[in-house]
Amino acid sequence: TDAILVADAATGRLLDANPMAEALLGRELAEIRGLHQSQLHPPEQLEAALRTFEQAGARADLVEIDVLDRAGRRIPVEIAPSVLEEEGGRRLILGTFRDVSRRRAMEQALRESERRFRAVLENVRLLAVVLGVEGGIAYVNDHLVQTSGWPRAELLGRDWFELFSPSPGEARAAWRAGLAGGEPPARFES
Repeated sequence: TDAILVADAATGRLLDANPMAEALLGRELAEIRGLHQSQLHPPEQLEAALRTFEQAGARADLVEIDVLDRAGRRIPVEIAPSVLEEEGGRRLILGTFRDVSRRRAMEQALRESERRFRAVLENVRLLAVVLGVEGGIAYVNDHLVQTSGWPRAELLGRDWFELFSPSPGEARAAWRAGLAGGEPPARFES
């Protein structure tokens, strides 16, 4: 499912590609062969693309960068570069390219959803809090901050049950029972 491109390490020219690379780039193999690897990337990312190419083999991490298809459409990819050595000493760079368009779209949708959720919580005239599994405060809305008189920075990370429950042991037990049953209490009064 990944696109694979092979380039000459000395020249940067593409030598081979698999069918997934042809599909990703919207180009046939004959058109891909001979391109310089930098021609796959948008102009503002050329420096990063060249650095990734030059450091292939010296780094083990994935690199996120865009490639351009034949129509000039930007496609976000993760590249795993590696070095191969042919008999005779010629070095090749093998780049495994994974299209991350779907993941990026999902990440953007999640950020937007979180933004909307946070906007609702900030504008509702109810106390809203998000707790971690052990009861540590991960989020409080403005209304809770105003009502409690506690600065937000002093609330975050603190134990909700110790701060706000008249019977922390009982409240924590109810919280844990809900979590153990797969249904953390969405509403809890104390």
